[in-house]
Amino acid sequence: MELSLKEEFFLLVYDDLKGRPVISGNKFLYSLAGAVLLELAHKEKISVREKYVYVNNYKTSGDIVLDQIMEQIRKSRKNKKIKYWVNKLGRKGNTLRKAILAKMVSDSIYRKEDYKVMGLFNCSRYYNRKPGYKEELEKNILRMVFEDHGINEKLFMLVSLIGTSGLVRKMYTCPLERRYAKRKIKEMTKKSDFGSAINEVIASTNAAIITAITTSAAVTPGS
Repeated sequence: MELSLKEEFFLLVYDDLKGRPVISGNKFLYSLAGAVLLELAHKEKISVREKYVYVNNYKTSGDIVLDQIMEQIRKSRKNKKIKYWVNKLGRKGNTLRKAILAKMVSDSIYRKEDYKVMGLFNCSRYYNRKPGYKEELEKNILRMVFEDHGINEKLFMLVSLIGTSGLVRKMYTCPLERRYAKRKIKEMTKKSDFGSAINEVIASTNAAIITAITTSAAVTPGS
């Protein structure tokens, strides 16, 4: 069973032992918004031209989350910039996160464990039931970044999210590997062999994610 781009992003973000994300809330939620938009582009449902999102077709994808996002884009009175959609989806990121996690639990990718904090607040942790899949995914990413091997469009988009979200700091604990990975991902995402359309959607989405994260951090009390 091959997972979607957004589901693979979840596998990388969630700690297998703690059952929680390894990157901060805003970084995760805005990056997740970007992941959904990149997946729509990968499935050729949308395209990005001069930073504006255009719908290629309105046929349902079979993915409830993607179809709901497509419906939002369809109902928009005019074409909006990718920055608008990253911000809009990111601000409602917790709803998006819960919907994706619910499906992953239903598909036996995650095991959900509920608990209470201080005996009052309901919380949940999500434990990976597909450790082999995650291990193979991490190997593929390693080969792509360090050996230029096994590059494909979906993996390329996922690697771009790793760089933008700051996840690279968690995946590579060795300082030398981390510095190399950050530099290599940055170089790779500037230009790829997948054509100008894919390059533009990745560049525009990642720029929008960075702007959204920076802006949200600036307005957060105590930041």
